[in-house]
This record gives sequence, structure tokens and C-alpha cells, in this order.
Amino acid sequence: MRVLIQDYSNPDSTEAMYLCQSFNSVGVESTLWNSDRISAYDVFDAFRPDVFIAHFSKVTNDILKYLCQDKSIRVIFNMSGAQQHHVDQLDGIIRELGLNCPFVFTNTT
Repeated sequence: MRVLIQDYSNPDSTEAMYLCQSFNSVGVESTLWNSDRISAYDVFDAFRPDVFIAHFSKVTNDILKYLCQDKSIRVIFNMSGAQQHHVDQLDGIIRELGLNCPFVFTNTT
């Protein structure tokens, strides 16, 4: 299994980094993607992930276009900080585009 994790780290959370390190520690090949430096198409084509993890607020049109073209990639969204309208909007996008999204999660209690 290959897991691509969008680097959604910020001064308050390094979650993306520790997810990547955790996967690699247990033998799951994963990489952290800095979307400011490498385009979505380039990283998806080069890494060929089975799973893609991203924060809902960092999802771009290019990411969605790629995921529409390759429905075998399972996508998991971190919804931390989302308001109900964000959840509804993303749910609509997932349904409309037919994304392979087995679940979403939040890191808030």
C-alpha cells in the first residue's frame, strides 16, 4: 500500500508529518507532499498512491480532477475545523464526482 499525505501542517499541528512517519514505521510506504512545490498531477503520477489523505481546506481543483480520473485512489479527508456548510459542500463534491472516500475524520474531541 502506498499513502500520499498532503502536508497540511501548520504552527498548531504537525499531524500530517506524524501520520506519514507512523505509516512508514509500520512498513506502509508513505510520503509527505508539499503542494506548494510540486503540482498535484506530478506527485500523483510519480508516487502512484493507493490512498490520499488531505485536509478539506487544502483541496484544489487539480486534486479533484485527478481523483476523478483515477477512482481506484481512496481519499480520506481531515475535517478538523470544518463548519457544517464545509461538510455539506464536501459531501456534495464526493457524491457528484463519485470519489472513492471510505471515511472522513477530525482530530477534535
